Amino acid sequence: MVARRCTLASASHDQTALVWDAATGAVLTRLSGHSDFVEGIAWSPDGASLATGSGDHTVRVWDARDGRLRLLVRGHGDYVWNVAWSPDGLMLASAPSDGTVRIVSTLDAEVLAVLRGHTDTVWGVAWSPAGDRLASSSTDHAARVWDLRPGGAESVRLNTAGGQLNQAAWAHGDDRVATADDDGSVRILDARTGAPTSPELVLNDRVWSVAWSPRGDRLALSTNDGRFRVLTPAADTVFEHCGEVVESCDWAPEGNRIAAAGHDGSVRVWSAEDGAELTVLNGHQDWVGRVRWSPSGRMLASASDDRTCRLWDVTESRQLTVLRGHENYVDDVTWSPDERRVATASGDWTAAVWDANTGRRVDVLRGHEGRVRHRLVAGWAAHSDRLGRRHGPALVGPQLRGDGRRRRPRRQGDVSGLSSDGRRLLSASHDGTARIWQAEPDFDRLEAHARGRVFRTLTEEERARHLLPTARG
Repeated sequence: MVARRCTLASASHDQTALVWDAATGAVLTRLSGHSDFVEGIAWSPDGASLATGSGDHTVRVWDARDGRLRLLVRGHGDYVWNVAWSPDGLMLASAPSDGTVRIVSTLDAEVLAVLRGHTDTVWGVAWSPAGDRLASSSTDHAARVWDLRPGGAESVRLNTAGGQLNQAAWAHGDDRVATADDDGSVRILDARTGAPTSPELVLNDRVWSVAWSPRGDRLALSTNDGRFRVLTPAADTVFEHCGEVVESCDWAPEGNRIAAAGHDGSVRVWSAEDGAELTVLNGHQDWVGRVRWSPSGRMLASASDDRTCRLWDVTESRQLTVLRGHENYVDDVTWSPDERRVATASGDWTAAVWDANTGRRVDVLRGHEGRVRHRLVAGWAAHSDRLGRRHGPALVGPQLRGDGRRRRPRRQGDVSGLSSDGRRLLSASHDGTARIWQAEPDFDRLEAHARGRVFRTLTEEERARHLLPTARG
């Protein structure tokens, strides 16, 4: 996202990328030239250029204002899934399916390094804030940190064994990384050397969630056997609970409490110091998949497979309101900064904005042709010059198998929300689009605009998969 004009860039499998005016929804620039799907897209730090990665095995750098091609990068041996600019804008890293990570100069496309070590598709790449390290994640069950300082690019392997890596989180300060895999191995590692900073935890079950405390002095994790643990950085157990599976958790803003979303339909709040149960919030009729503290730490929002989102007063342990209206699972929820509105994402292909005081649905955001699981923070602050800035390397949004077919993604960390002023909502869907919405829209203008749009027709297979009428009845 470029703050100066509030523009948004999107990549599509129609072989193009578009630059939009976020305020009006108008297309400002169309980037055409790729001969296969466009999957990765990234703004340059100065907001003047866009880099795209494509199934045609190339990376292209474009002038974001007039769509002129500035640079063509060839040499990849397979699809390119992701691209990332170095903080100074002089280098570009790409993640292809051939198991390598390539770094080129953004001045002349000169290959500066080819990082070899992964044995399968590389999905994500992310630079450290100083630009001297690069993190990559792969289907080969590993995340790696590469040292790019003079003397050579040396790989630091952060996960050497076990099942597929499903969680990776940077601690506050970016000095440590926590990883977890499907086999239940959790590692806390030095991000520079790859050396463990505490003994490896072997939990012998799938890890559902990993979350660092705001200060980076505690790590919360949950496993499929119903255990929930809070650890110190030395892997000492602060407390442990055993019960129903905790699908996700959220630390209170001040870091002294943890809210946990359970498969028993409850939301539990524990003291982060000793694990004392402070309250249990009951009311959902199915799994609770996501829980979010309000910015002040006074309230909680919980999203459930019972198709509702509920808002709670934590101090009084009471339900404030139930947000009803979605026609499928509610997968995610987030608060506006002023706590006046709540946004939800659902399996009914919509996102919705609600009045947090009355529970009234302010708007239903339609247009996606797939389940809306993840949304991206639209940061309008002056320092935010990129879309969806995160605190470390993570795979978000739809994931693809090596054969190009979409996987059903697991629920992941918070990659969604309202703009900092609470006036815009950005959503991302499995249909391959990203969209910006007015939280308090001009309904007449939106309806007129929608009537003039033509969407791709779903195939019979897609309609059947989403329980829509087909030609066969």
